[in-house]
Amino acid sequence: MSNHHTLSGRDSQVPLARLKAPFFHALAVSVWLLLSGCVSTTEDQLDEYPERMARALSLEDQAAGPTSEYAVPERPSARALRIGLAAPDIDLLDFLSLNQCRLGAVVAQGNSVLGKVAAPSQVLHQQRDFINWGPECVEQLREDKPELAQALASALQLKHQQRLALWWNAWLGGEEWQALTARSAPLLDWQQDNDGHISATLAALDYALALGERMAAETDWKTAHIEYDADVFEQQLQSLLLGESIGRWARTQQQLTHRLNRVADLLEYRLTQRPLCPTGRKTPDADIVQNVLHKFYLTGLQPYMSRNDRLGGALLQRLDAIERLLQVSTIGLTDVANGANSDAIESGEGRNGGEDGGGREAREDGDQTTVAAVVGQEAWPAARQDARQAALQTYQHWLQALHLNREAFQAASQRHVAMMSKTLQSCGLMPAS
Repeated sequence: MSNHHTLSGRDSQVPLARLKAPFFHALAVSVWLLLSGCVSTTEDQLDEYPERMARALSLEDQAAGPTSEYAVPERPSARALRIGLAAPDIDLLDFLSLNQCRLGAVVAQGNSVLGKVAAPSQVLHQQRDFINWGPECVEQLREDKPELAQALASALQLKHQQRLALWWNAWLGGEEWQALTARSAPLLDWQQDNDGHISATLAALDYALALGERMAAETDWKTAHIEYDADVFEQQLQSLLLGESIGRWARTQQQLTHRLNRVADLLEYRLTQRPLCPTGRKTPDADIVQNVLHKFYLTGLQPYMSRNDRLGGALLQRLDAIERLLQVSTIGLTDVANGANSDAIESGEGRNGGEDGGGREAREDGDQTTVAAVVGQEAWPAARQDARQAALQTYQHWLQALHLNREAFQAASQRHVAMMSKTLQSCGLMPAS
């Protein structure tokens, strides 16, 4: 009787011993490839086109330009992005009387040990309940405790005026936004199959904007009702944290910009110093250059570039819409410089980004601008309508840098195409324009 173990099927039996050798050989080869660095990474894929073009042009030793010129913009800290909120002018002891209405639980939660160190999103959830339940509590107190009712009404008006600042802090003032915009994020995967984080990130940003629109539309503190599921809210925040999509897009764009300019530099050098086709007729070297273009750019790098730039366009459209909502959220904020009381103000140092003039056409698109028309007439006497908060300026400075970097990428792409076209035309491989 044979001692070989078998894998049995309906019609055959295969000795397991015959399967072991090929299996372990394949496993050993895979491990060796991984350890020896032969598994192609996204960085390897990005390098292949410029390296092969340099060899085709006999310019392998030509020094490349610095990458620092196309650096990913510095990410603002969470502290710099948070908007300082004004504290209501009401004695904490008075809140003890609120136990007769639903606000008692909200106040107790906010003043607990955990409440005092709550994440910005948790602060929003608490303040939402305060805004939603407050008017009912005011009415309950009005007859027996009119002074407390009036103080509570004033506190409600303040919190209502700050509702979009609370929204802003919840989305951009926490660790999730820091992960989303991290400069150390990995590059966009070479394979499109791994782009699931993109749809999740865009959906989360759309969710945030839709909620901000609804909150902006609640213009009357007496009837305001901010409705959303806190669990869904937190899930969307987690999508931002896990996706790292803004950081991935920005870093990938930086790497693409550098490599496109590298190839354009090489082509320009050959055109001006050592023409590829001195007589204007095709040479064997010109054939090699054309083959490299088709194999490693048109069917490799270009589709990857298009994916990344589409992602950038979609992200910037939403980031511009967030800026418009942030402009609305500055209405009703304390002017700290004029001495108003503040509650845990963590605005950081703002940078004067201002409004840019060029390359920002997408910022005027869409119907997000209607928010300012809805909320723009609200006026809280303690605030300066024309004041720009440090958080807004910091965000604008960063957003401006993102737009400029995208313009630099698009310029590099156009320059690469122009240099390649001139090279092919000089060899008779492409009709003159």
